[in-house]
Amino acid sequence: MRNLCFLLTLVATLLLPGRLIAAALPQDEKLITGQLDNGLRYMIYPHAQPKDQVNLWLQIHTGSLQEEDNERGVAHFVEHMMFNGTKTWPGNKVIETFESMGLRFGRDVNAYTSYDETVYQVSLPTTQKQNLQQVMAIFSEWGNAATFDKLEVDAERGVITEEWRAHQDAKWRTSQARRPFLLANTRNLEREPIGLMDTVATVTPAQLRQFYQRWYQPNNMTFIVVGDIDSKEALALIKDNLSKLPANKAAENRVWPTKAENHLRFNIINDKENRVNGIALYYRLPMVQVSDEQSFIEQAEWSMLVQLFNQRLQERIQSGELKTISGGTARSVKIAPDYQSLFFRVNARDDNMQDAANALMAELATIDQHGFSAEELDDVKSTRLTWLKNAVDQQAERDLRMLTSRLASSSLNNTPFLSPEETYQLSKRLWQQVTVQSLAEKWQQLRKNQDAFWEQMVNNEVAAKNALSPAAILALEKEYANKKLAAYIFPGRNLSLTVDADTQAEISSKETLAENLTSLTLSNGARVILAKSAGEEQKTTNYCRI
Repeated sequence: MRNLCFLLTLVATLLLPGRLIAAALPQDEKLITGQLDNGLRYMIYPHAQPKDQVNLWLQIHTGSLQEEDNERGVAHFVEHMMFNGTKTWPGNKVIETFESMGLRFGRDVNAYTSYDETVYQVSLPTTQKQNLQQVMAIFSEWGNAATFDKLEVDAERGVITEEWRAHQDAKWRTSQARRPFLLANTRNLEREPIGLMDTVATVTPAQLRQFYQRWYQPNNMTFIVVGDIDSKEALALIKDNLSKLPANKAAENRVWPTKAENHLRFNIINDKENRVNGIALYYRLPMVQVSDEQSFIEQAEWSMLVQLFNQRLQERIQSGELKTISGGTARSVKIAPDYQSLFFRVNARDDNMQDAANALMAELATIDQHGFSAEELDDVKSTRLTWLKNAVDQQAERDLRMLTSRLASSSLNNTPFLSPEETYQLSKRLWQQVTVQSLAEKWQQLRKNQDAFWEQMVNNEVAAKNALSPAAILALEKEYANKKLAAYIFPGRNLSLTVDADTQAEISSKETLAENLTSLTLSNGARVILAKSAGEEQKTTNYCRI
């Protein structure tokens, strides 16, 4: 009897929803993955649009985070040097070879270095088999035969310095002023991919080669093929050209866990070139990597909170309820391999920072007290499912670059690559567990998070004088925490489709919802969903949902 009771208890426990949602996510059946004997991994994804076109990407699973203190900027410098000489293609011959095929740098050939990866990209027609073979041979030499000629290295110093100088604008200055707050206790704070110009000016070819040999090894690479190419042909190209890379082992990528900064901070960014004056509240929290059904639900909850806030804020601005701000948004952004930030921002009207602070405090406190309504949540779910269903119907027309980028992200984060159909079906089933109660719990979890900072952005002396002190912000928080606020009434989708022909609306916020899908909220409250198509015909299909 005791054994029977134990068995029944075990079965009942396994059937609990919390156990069920931990199930693994299914990989897209079209995706072909494998590993060569030398350790190099590959991903092949057949995609017929555009016709006779293929993307070839070489992903090195190392970026600026792995640089030593005397190497800050070396990962990016090495990336540049791949286009400045290999054993078979010395000097500028790599670029000249691409150009002889009709490929243009920037459009068809490119590369980038981020914190945790370096990626080389070539997009070309599949009809010229000789070109395919030659491009694959170049990829092979990028993996093992870069030359780092001293004259080429010295010439490239100026190119990188100019690239760095070109980014010294208001956006860069704002980013620099925000970094100590946003990236506190992360390795990212001191490892910008562009690096230090002192390092760029003094690094030797030998130092560049050492970094290259340390990290550019097959077991630290993934080769990605996406496009209108037979999978067997793609695999043959990979094996014929990349199997010859010596099976040396790369150094192990180190991990620096982010430590929470558990106290409220305050930041003011004063720059005359800032586009708007405003105030924002930033939270920092662990990143959700979608690897199973439980994390699929959790990521959806965070994403829906952002969308619900944006939807409510824009409706209140458009309806005239919120006249003291000119706009606002909420977003989530990745700030480290293991951390993200979720922020809420409003833009001041007439440089009135006090009114902007009041507006944001009131919106946050209203959610604190009343949460979101079932009607709001149902509307968001319904809209999202419509988008996802459209993505299923239009999957053959997915943008080639975005599709390749998603595969690279899946490779980098070691997360499943879901098909549009699986994403739609999983969302229909698992979003049933996303309720106003679960969102309220997520919201309270966020609001109790002490790893946060207030940021005020100003662009003139009047706004700077009107900026709130830390004491004033804390007092305002306390005031709204104790103030009884009315619940938000969701108006539904009763939008008028009659618009004055001379009326123009501005984009208030922009949000990436899914692959090829972008949501634009206009200043008049309307939402526009853009679905990018890779079809040959230039056409626009319009849908309207009330």
